[in-house]
Amino acid sequence: MRPDVRLMRASDRRFVVPTWVKSFAELGPWPRQAALTHHWAAVDAILDDPMTRVVILSSGDDGGAVHGWAAADTLTGTLHYAYVPPELRGHGFARSAIAVALNDYADRIKVTHPWPFESQRFRWNPYPMMRVLAGPRREVAA
Repeated sequence: MRPDVRLMRASDRRFVVPTWVKSFAELGPWPRQAALTHHWAAVDAILDDPMTRVVILSSGDDGGAVHGWAAADTLTGTLHYAYVPPELRGHGFARSAIAVALNDYADRIKVTHPWPFESQRFRWNPYPMMRVLAGPRREVAA
């Protein structure tokens, strides 16, 4: 059974934020506790950005169990993060979510967070995340 793909609802945030922060903290080389403490604010800012699209893989007509998700910056065409629970990996769920979040599953995909394994497809570029974390541009008076 393939899960349904839909946009994130407000109630999904309770699953997306902790899975993002905890799985990111496990990637290292940064201190795990520092990532657990400080990355929450970054994830909240990314999710609050109007250019962020989060797609949810779920079962059932009512949105049911979440099988994974992907968050992308639609302004820059950059993947922020994707998550599938370990017990559901290997079924193409992340690929499906990424393809919907980015409107494609290209040969080269920019990612704002380091990819968890060596891959020629995913290229780390943190600058689109910095655009979000810096907030809206402000004009400087001359």
